[in-house]
Parts: sequence; structure tokens; C-alpha cells
Amino acid sequence: MIAELLTQQHGEYVFHIGAQPPHAVLFSEEPMNATQDWIGTERTLEKVDEIRELIDRLTDEVGGKVGSIEVL
Repeated sequence: MIAELLTQQHGEYVFHIGAQPPHAVLFSEEPMNATQDWIGTERTLEKVDEIRELIDRLTDEVGGKVGSIEVL
């Protein structure tokens, strides 16, 4: 599946792991933790790390590379 995602997306795919604030909050002055309407599944930091390691390993198996941006 990872190889298919990478080839269909011209070598790039973005995984969003965990909950995210609404996009409007990202571009406002409002603190991110002040809003209730987060999108996605809330996960512990341990679970996020576990998922990232799995994606790293699977992507490496098909010759891909993984970059990451952390927003806490």
C-alpha cells in the first residue's frame, strides 16, 4: 500500500497522525488548545511514535524516505 501511495502521488504522500486543530485556527491568533473542534483521532505520544516507526520501516522496505514535522 505504501509503494502504491508513493507512486500514485508522484513520490510524496502526507500522513496526518493524531488529532489536528481546524485549519482556521492554524492561521489565527487563537491558541490551538482553546478550540474543541479538532479533526482526527486523538492519540498518545507513545502511539504516535509507534505509528511513525511503523511507517518509517514500511517505507524503507520499498525504497522510500520519510520526513516529519512535529507540531505539539
